[in-house]
Amino acid sequence: MKASQPINPVVDGTFLKGYADKIRATDKIDPTLYEKYNVKRGLRNSDGTGVLVGLTCIGSVHGYMISESEKVSVPGQLFYRGINVNDLVTGFQSEKRFGFEECAYLLLFGELPNASELKVWEDLLASYRRLPDGFKESAIIRAPC
Repeated sequence: MKASQPINPVVDGTFLKGYADKIRATDKIDPTLYEKYNVKRGLRNSDGTGVLVGLTCIGSVHGYMISESEKVSVPGQLFYRGINVNDLVTGFQSEKRFGFEECAYLLLFGELPNASELKVWEDLLASYRRLPDGFKESAIIRAPC
């Protein structure tokens, strides 16, 4: 007689659903506790306005605007050094570039690099990307699955 095969959680949807249901059942917070302890949900006050969580000159998130002396909730916007991240990404994508090096430069040095600064920076980063001798063979090719 053949031994039964172990359950493959990737294939057996009922197995995974059982775990998901168990997680949901144990991951409930009484909603009244948010108000009782003045805990914010998703960086929002109970009236939907944004919450100040820290001060930094590197990044900021805007979750509201002032309209006629009143705070109005808006979709969050992320800024790096005063530049909207959506604008950065749109620029990189329109020029079919990744933009990692420029973002790292911006975050570290407070401004976007010019062309010559970017070239020096990219070369410096590239010089540290080399894998140690034998790494591919020992850690990737010969590694057991």
